[in-house]
Amino acid sequence: MNDQSFWGSYQNAKRLRNSEAIAANDNDSGYPIDQALRAQQGQAVAGGLVTGLTGATTLLSNAYKDAQIRDTSMQEGIISDLSRAGNYNYNNYDQLANDYAQTSFSPNFNYQDIRGMTTGQQVGSVATSTLSGAATGLQIGGPWGALIGGVVGLGTGLGGVLTGNAAAHAKQDQLNLEADLAADTAQRNFAAAHERIGDNIHRQNAVNAVARGGKIQTIKDYADKVLLQKPRQAEHYNCGGRIQKVYCNGGLKIRIKK
Repeated sequence: MNDQSFWGSYQNAKRLRNSEAIAANDNDSGYPIDQALRAQQGQAVAGGLVTGLTGATTLLSNAYKDAQIRDTSMQEGIISDLSRAGNYNYNNYDQLANDYAQTSFSPNFNYQDIRGMTTGQQVGSVATSTLSGAATGLQIGGPWGALIGGVVGLGTGLGGVLTGNAAAHAKQDQLNLEADLAADTAQRNFAAAHERIGDNIHRQNAVNAVARGGKIQTIKDYADKVLLQKPRQAEHYNCGGRIQKVYCNGGLKIRIKK
């Protein structure tokens, strides 16, 4: 079978040169034929190199594309918004409760949304790379070249797909971890906002009480009132006769007159 590959063309030229070299010993006209065969060998080598580089570029390009994951700007925006939830100036508890009810504290990012390739697409891409490698190998080295090129294409395609899968899993873990941290921050923001609203309401009530003529009693005022209170005067009860009962701060004291 006539091998139409670059390797086959090179080998054919080589065999012809060997046979013409014998005839050239007796006939000088063999030298122009030898030069043509040399040129054929050079063309075969150059053609094989160009085809090989083109095929390799195609395989690497496909592998790079398969290794990419989807843009995760949307997921990162959700995380950023969650971390700021509850960190606003609320005027009342209704505003706080409404914002709290509309906040999702457990966003879960799906692997497939991050990967961007289904299993069927991955299998198809690997098959395409395998066939592309085999076709390139066939042009360069015939059937054996096709076998080698197919193996190279299969390995390159699998490498790209597996790299993309690993990157998608890693990105999914990162985003979900960041989402958990953002949810914890949001919970603390809402708790702090709840305390601020309570403090504001307390201050407003105090201001209103003063405006109506009331007096604000501080903790110090209360302590002074309790600690500085005068002892209760002893109350004397004369039961008549020799027995006298006296109520004082120490309790009940009974005194008997002699």
